[in-house]
Amino acid sequence: MIEPAGERDFLFGLDDGRLVPTELTQGPWNPEHQHGGAVCAALAWAAERETAPVPMRAVRIGFDLMHPAPLRPLRPQVTVARAGRRVQLLDVALLEGERAVARASVLRVRTDEGIGLDDAVRGQTGPALTIRPEDIPRMEAPRRFGGEFAIPGYIRAVDLRRHQQEPRNGVPAVAWSRLRCQVVAGETPTPLVRLSAQADFVSGMANGLDFSRYVSINPDVNVNLEREPQGEWIGIEAVTTIARDGIGHSRGTLHDERGPIGNAASALYVSPR
Repeated sequence: MIEPAGERDFLFGLDDGRLVPTELTQGPWNPEHQHGGAVCAALAWAAERETAPVPMRAVRIGFDLMHPAPLRPLRPQVTVARAGRRVQLLDVALLEGERAVARASVLRVRTDEGIGLDDAVRGQTGPALTIRPEDIPRMEAPRRFGGEFAIPGYIRAVDLRRHQQEPRNGVPAVAWSRLRCQVVAGETPTPLVRLSAQADFVSGMANGLDFSRYVSINPDVNVNLEREPQGEWIGIEAVTTIARDGIGHSRGTLHDERGPIGNAASALYVSPR
């Protein structure tokens, strides 16, 4: 049994505008590198610090995980690529020195509650997942670090529950997850930041590879949102397919406990260890 993070723990501290990672950001492939979920959460957090000119929300966010993000301070940088009062596009980067280790493209669209949509259209969500978080035991699976089994810090930061215990190539899986801690010290994560911290799991939930024999790395995560999630839990209905040349694709529907909220997809690089 591992010791989980608590609500007063956090992924990142702040020091003179830089995000300082804690051990809770640690990923599964190298103990010196951050988990993709932590990186995506940091990029979403940086994007939301950029003020919108009118009420807007993110409808698409594309994350590029360009280099392994080290467990060292990173400086967020936000550029308004397209300014507008109906549509706004942000370019966000996490910099180690002058090098970007990850970036995100965030598309925001103006919201308007007074456009006259009737109740049959407004707020449709589709069917909720019949498998609930409370129906699934918490995952405790370890991952390898340099040939030795160890629990990466990020697994302590989330409550992760997968319904399909033995995923297989092309077979759908269902998982629920929620953050156990803050993303940035002293701040309550916003819905977009919470979702971004967990959307990276789409790449692994239905991945049937033996991770003692193969490395499977997703260099991107792409999310489209119909609405913001409500509550702590994010559900993923995912499927992964891997071709013989080592390129894979994971895609899935994202849920909260009310129903679908959007979708996510990742490319995969697969290689023997």
